[in-house]
Amino acid sequence: MTETTSRRRSQFDRWILWLILLLATALRFLRIGNQSLWADEGNSVALALRSISEISANAAADIHPPLYYWFLHFWVRIFGTSEIAVRSLSAVWGIFLVWLVYQIGSRLHDRRTGLIAAFLAAINPFLIYYSQEARMYSMLAALAALLFYGLVRFILHESIVLPADGTGKTISFSAPATAVILVASIAGLYTHYTFPILILTATLLYLLWVYDSRRRGFVSIRLLQWGLLLIVMGFFYLPWLGTAIDRLTSWPRSGQDIAWTEALSEMTRLLALGPVAQGDTNSVWMVIFILLFILGLFPWARPGRRRSHWLSWLLPFAWLATPVFLILLADLYKPAFFKFLIVSVAPFVLLMGRGITGFEASLKRNPWGRRSTTAAAISDKRAGKSGNQQAEVAAKSSAGKWISLIWVVVTLILVIIPTAMTLQVYYFDQDVSRDDYRAIASYIEAVSQPDDAVILNAPGQQEVFDYYYGGDIPVYGLPEQRPVDKAAAVAQLEQLAGQHRQLFALFWATDESDPDSIVEGWLDTHAYKSAETWQGNVRFVIYATQQATDDWPEQSSGASLGDQIRLNSYALSSQNITSGEVLQLQLAWQALSQADADYTVFVQLLDARNQVAVQRDAPPISGGAPTGRWQTGEVVIDNHGLFISPGTAPGDYLLITGMYNPQTGERLISGAADYIDLGTVRVERPDTPPAPAALGMDTDRSFKFDEVTMLGFDHYKRGFRHAPDTPLHPNDLLHFTFFWQADVQPTAAWWFTVRLIQGTDKEVAAVSGPLVSKEYPTLNWEEGEIVRGEHDLFLPDYLTSDRYQLQLFLHTGNPEAIADRVNLGQITISEP
Repeated sequence: MTETTSRRRSQFDRWILWLILLLATALRFLRIGNQSLWADEGNSVALALRSISEISANAAADIHPPLYYWFLHFWVRIFGTSEIAVRSLSAVWGIFLVWLVYQIGSRLHDRRTGLIAAFLAAINPFLIYYSQEARMYSMLAALAALLFYGLVRFILHESIVLPADGTGKTISFSAPATAVILVASIAGLYTHYTFPILILTATLLYLLWVYDSRRRGFVSIRLLQWGLLLIVMGFFYLPWLGTAIDRLTSWPRSGQDIAWTEALSEMTRLLALGPVAQGDTNSVWMVIFILLFILGLFPWARPGRRRSHWLSWLLPFAWLATPVFLILLADLYKPAFFKFLIVSVAPFVLLMGRGITGFEASLKRNPWGRRSTTAAAISDKRAGKSGNQQAEVAAKSSAGKWISLIWVVVTLILVIIPTAMTLQVYYFDQDVSRDDYRAIASYIEAVSQPDDAVILNAPGQQEVFDYYYGGDIPVYGLPEQRPVDKAAAVAQLEQLAGQHRQLFALFWATDESDPDSIVEGWLDTHAYKSAETWQGNVRFVIYATQQATDDWPEQSSGASLGDQIRLNSYALSSQNITSGEVLQLQLAWQALSQADADYTVFVQLLDARNQVAVQRDAPPISGGAPTGRWQTGEVVIDNHGLFISPGTAPGDYLLITGMYNPQTGERLISGAADYIDLGTVRVERPDTPPAPAALGMDTDRSFKFDEVTMLGFDHYKRGFRHAPDTPLHPNDLLHFTFFWQADVQPTAAWWFTVRLIQGTDKEVAAVSGPLVSKEYPTLNWEEGEIVRGEHDLFLPDYLTSDRYQLQLFLHTGNPEAIADRVNLGQITISEP
């Protein structure tokens, strides 16, 4: 290769590296502020806003050293405390890590390997996930890579300056490599308590190198140099050493018992596709990652047929294996500790990159033709080979180049496909989102009244809740003591239940904060749970409390559910309720015989069209008294809070209850019906329209019509509100919930029509009706009023598996007289 060609190739590689770094930047900043901060991120922000000395004092009581918080302290003073600002520090560290992967790969192997490994790091979902989290893990991964980058430069420098025959008179050490190792090590020690293990791994690798190169001489001086490096690291870490020992010896760590093969399989999936990866760990996609990883461990020959040095594969393997073995050997196998595996991602993609380029080089050489240079052609000519023989060699060489190119392209595509699918899930699927304290706080602000309160069951939630919550109702941390003082906790709960109309409880990390569920158990028994949703890993529960002034007349029932259970009586907090409030219901069940399953209780309000306006499903006492354990004759008092969703139209509703088998969905029969009639409840219009945040809309796209505005809508298979992604099939009912607001006092009885469109404009199904019901037409609405409408669209049996468009039309009773129309998006109908 000529000097000009080499220079052009080098310039081309630099441009490719810049494109890879640009891609890494785009993926790390894409939707970086879309998700809410979760509890630990809230703690990061709270610490960063304190002084340096306060950060040090708080970190001394935590399980993480203070360096990341010091960095964030100065970062937020420049960029602010928004989600984007506080997470962007991790994104910058993540981009720096991609650059380090290139530098290490190009030095251990070649620039081509470095570029491919950097590309794999740029798109790796594990690295992207923690590059968008305001915690220290992206910084930790980058510092680990910086340490091994310094080690590679340190060893390469020695390999150059030390003569192979050991005849050298003096030895020089690389000042830049030494500085890199020191900076990375000291910073790493003050970033995470596991970093000494990485320093130990780097030390063992260097000792192996010294032993392997002992014939080059200066063994004692080289060992002394490295020993001095370790002493300097220890000197700078000495002020924090006592704190580190105390934290590591006192912090609880209890892992899960699991077969090592299953553990390795799960950890490989994490390295390849990150914590939000979907599907089986043994999928065909994982086979591709594992194959490339194994190929990367093979000592492929370098240009000139020189066998690769053992460090080129052992260094990344040891680097990768250190966190894995630490998790397995130190009883740390559980999701909370998987974050440390981020240290292993860089060597993982380095080995994958080498697996691609090493096998590529092998394909170029064998068996497709080993000599393709001009020198080889001259040698063939001198050897007396004919032109046909030389052409055959050239053809083999050309075939080898094409096959090797196909290998690279195909393997990269096979890696990109599952990676892109995982990133699609991470960026856009709410089911894998972080704990959504932002939505919880917004909802509480929208619906709470002055006599309500918030309960946080774990102290780690306080900072992130305060970050988002701007309301005025009191916030209590319960339980207050660790370990929990049951008597004190119950006494405080009794006091809170007597003072507050409604309690918003946020349950997170309950195994550590309240392992015996004292707080939740008391609330489930003595209060009235009206709502329960998961927001990431935090469970948001709303309880209504029975006040001392309440006068609840008990009403006899005697209705039986089959021959297993009877409802002796029930009591309602009121026969009249305002939307946005909680209807409290106490059910007195009695076991007639041993129940054959653990049944779930349902409570529903039905409108005149038998549409479910409000519903609550929960096992008796929220799971505290499974029906399968009831003894014959036993009476169970079961409290339920039925939250009358904001926007529920005024009118009379039928209140029903019953039980069903959650495994089959089959209800127990009561007489000729599959429910028990509890009479009529009147829902009243609130004095003030609810805030949109209180509506809980899945799709909050707003469409303005003539006199009304649709604020948003939900749609799902009827009966599957809890699982809106449940597939749709022919003969199913597609349920819609539309949220309407009257911009003025309506002057017309507005109707809607939803059409299901196949192709460009073929209507295959439709449903029409008043926006809410004939009993509550728009002529009865007031200006500013917000009302929900519940409707079903039948999916005919002749529909084929396809994507269909949903179109909404507004009119005054005549579908042909269309006032306006909007596109609601698409749905997929699958074959039964």
